[in-house]
This record gives sequence, structure tokens and C-alpha cells, in this order.
Amino acid sequence: MTAVKQKQNLNTEEKIEYSVYIHHPANDDRRLPPWERATTTDCPETALKKAEILYLTRKYPRVEVKRKTFDPVNNRHIGETLRIFGEENKDILSEYLLFRAFYIALSVFSLILIVMGLYA
Repeated sequence: MTAVKQKQNLNTEEKIEYSVYIHHPANDDRRLPPWERATTTDCPETALKKAEILYLTRKYPRVEVKRKTFDPVNNRHIGETLRIFGEENKDILSEYLLFRAFYIALSVFSLILIVMGLYA
């Protein structure tokens, strides 16, 4: 009986599935789900390439690649997000740009002080 159980665990834990999900923007027709699985494969490179191609078409604001594995200890499937193609968080982007502008201004000011000190 244990040999059968071990054989089942080996078969289920070796199978890793990669799924590509696309996000439909909010629309007036609420009958459609916001997320749709576009494709499923067992190769991570294929899933990432497909997701990138779908995102570059600009039809979907977000495309996600998820990995699904089987946990034999807990006897359940575990899903995790592998990569997200989509809109970045605009608050973080604006903070980064503000910091970058401050850094450039400080560098220019320091350079002016150094040049003026040499020629004064």
C-alpha cells in the first residue's frame, strides 16, 4: 500500500503547470469575469514569452504568469505568481522621479560650488 502511495506522490509533485492570465478592463457588461486564463503550459519560458506577447499587443492592461505545483505534505495545489506584466504603481514611480530630480539638482549645485571655488 505504501508503494502505491509513493508512486502517486511522485507523479503529482513532478507536474508543474504555468498559466497565463489576462485582465479585462472594467466594462459595462459585468457578465464577463475580470480575469481569463489565456493559455496553460508546462514550460516556463513558453508561458513568459506568450504573456509578454499578449501584453505588448496593448489589448490588456495586465497579464500574469502563475505557477501551480502540488504539495504532497499538505495534499493540495499551491499557486504563486511568477511574473506580472502591467501598469506600475504610479505613486512609487512619482516618488522615484522626485528623488531622482532632487539628486540631479544636488549634483549640479555641488558641481557649481566646486567650479566656482577653483576659479574664485
